[in-house]
Amino acid sequence: NPDGSSGQAALNTRIHLILPQYQSQSHLINGELWADNATKVTGTVVNGQEVGDHGLTINTAGTDTVAEFVSGSVKWYPNKSTNPVDLPFNQSGDEITSANGINIGDINGCWQYAGFVTFRLKLRSTQVNFDRSKSAWNTTLNKDATAQKARAADEIKYSLTTKNSGQDQGSITISDDLADILEFADIKDLGGGTLSGNTISYGSVTIPAGQTVTETFTVKVKDPLPLSGDYKMVNTYGNTITVEIELPAVGGEPIVKVHKKIRNKTRNESFSTGSIANPEDVVEYQIEIQNFDGVNPVKDLNLRDVLDANLSYISGTGRMEIAGTTKSLSDDFFKTSGWTITDPIPSLGPIGNNDKLAIYFEAKISKDAKKDSFVPNQVCAKASNLTGEVCDKVSALIEIPTSPTPPEQKPSTTPAVNVPGQPPVITQPGPGQLPKTGPAESMALVLGLSSSIVTGSHYLRSKKALRAASLSKNIL
Repeated sequence: NPDGSSGQAALNTRIHLILPQYQSQSHLINGELWADNATKVTGTVVNGQEVGDHGLTINTAGTDTVAEFVSGSVKWYPNKSTNPVDLPFNQSGDEITSANGINIGDINGCWQYAGFVTFRLKLRSTQVNFDRSKSAWNTTLNKDATAQKARAADEIKYSLTTKNSGQDQGSITISDDLADILEFADIKDLGGGTLSGNTISYGSVTIPAGQTVTETFTVKVKDPLPLSGDYKMVNTYGNTITVEIELPAVGGEPIVKVHKKIRNKTRNESFSTGSIANPEDVVEYQIEIQNFDGVNPVKDLNLRDVLDANLSYISGTGRMEIAGTTKSLSDDFFKTSGWTITDPIPSLGPIGNNDKLAIYFEAKISKDAKKDSFVPNQVCAKASNLTGEVCDKVSALIEIPTSPTPPEQKPSTTPAVNVPGQPPVITQPGPGQLPKTGPAESMALVLGLSSSIVTGSHYLRSKKALRAASLSKNIL
């Protein structure tokens, strides 16, 4: 009946079907009835009070199902229980599940069967699928925690992401086993979860189809770090991620070695510990800094490279290699003050254990460099956890190009001939040849020398006799 009246027409009477929006083994189907001039009711009303049970309960046998409305199934029986008719106002009937329901028009007065609406439902198996994934972010370094080793006291934020990729809304209990993480870190923020033993839990979460829920928690790497273990935090939530930790220092200093090499680029030489160059040649320097310590990293590494007065840095030639990657260094890296190159880093470090860093740059030798002089270049490295400096030096020996060397005179291929009465000709071995040996050659040499001695003696005696004869003649 309309509000406050009896026997009057209910204007624009509406019916709304309410279906459960979740999977279950028991479904309560409810409805609402109201009119423009009648209050909304959800059950049977007697004297203004709802009586009896309202709604329809559908049970399934131990299986979660979803109740779905069957499109086109609404039938309208006005004033009768058979032969349904079309709904007024060109309605399809599917509007019954909307908030405004269906409009069955004006209902005049009361009668035994004033009319009713029927519809059909379908129960189907639920289609819920949860996809889990995990990520970790080093908030201290502002980097992906899986791509950068964490250090003592670094904070790592973990994200647990759960997506419902099914067709139906579903519920899931989100939890994560942190046993391996808590070996090297402490909880900083549970992010609304609760920790029981090594397990963090966020309770049961209902996720609509296609929606995603992300829970987070933050840990802080222990400081000091444990002195044993694998220094890895391995964790799985859908996927497995690993956060590696830098080995802790156990006292002492890192073992740092600095090596400097040079090559004459103009002559296309290879790197070595020394070089020979001409004035205005271009030389390239290689600086290697290596930490041979298995425990202690190099912290806050700084370099100082001193250029000789006969060297000038070539702009744009600086580059750095570390961990298999090459990075160009701007000229700002080689800021000059006099002839000192001072890099503006405290940002080369830390160099991890057994890591190697190499820096390359080029310089030009002055045209005024003196012959036989040495053009040195020295590099020194220091670090906040290293006492003093570690240095190395290389030099280039300057040579001055000379005029071209005359062509080498090749020995005559015509055999020498000994002339009787003259000193013998002794043939010397040519360049790259060894003197001939053996009895025959030795004998010829001895004979030649003997002949020379005899001939010389005869020559002297003849000369003395001739001189004596001349003197006698002059006296006479």
